[in-house]
Amino acid sequence: MKTAGKIVLLAVLSGSIILSCSPQRKFNILSFFFDGVPPPNASADDQGDSLLVFNDSSMVTGQRTAVITEYYFHDPYQKRKCMLCHDESSMGNMTIPEPGLCFTCHEDFTKSYTFVHGPVNGGYCTKCHSAHMSKSDKMLSIEGQPLCLLCHTPEKDFGAEAHSKIGRENCTSCHNPHGGEDRYLLLSKIK
Repeated sequence: MKTAGKIVLLAVLSGSIILSCSPQRKFNILSFFFDGVPPPNASADDQGDSLLVFNDSSMVTGQRTAVITEYYFHDPYQKRKCMLCHDESSMGNMTIPEPGLCFTCHEDFTKSYTFVHGPVNGGYCTKCHSAHMSKSDKMLSIEGQPLCLLCHTPEKDFGAEAHSKIGRENCTSCHNPHGGEDRYLLLSKIK
């Protein structure tokens, strides 16, 4: 077998062994090959500046440069406490379904308002919010009007006279994304 084939085979075998291991065993294997692998139960303070992610794919005058992108992390994800949300025996499954899982730590908005926004009322927190990390401090998957336009259409929902001059204004300038005391989820009555 050629050297390149042996390297590929070794990489595939190593990868499958690592993926099937317990967190402690993964740490032992990875830390043997790489410096700086955080222990499985390390606190966020032990991980250094975890809010910065380096993306070296930008090109400046033909040379690769590091571009720093700031991310916000969901606290359990940042602290590597995956089992607070994920079933240990099946990492793709949650310990309890959404939104109940979210409400174990976050406010249940379905009981806070007379009128509740559809995704909130349906229990689809992750329709708008990222469960792990985001460039938004509110853990939004997308910011501004593009997020609202995933479900709402400009023709139907922006056709009202009140929306005639909003341009690219963020919808949350006037509307509460979780709920409100009127069916339009307005932050305050418009006179």
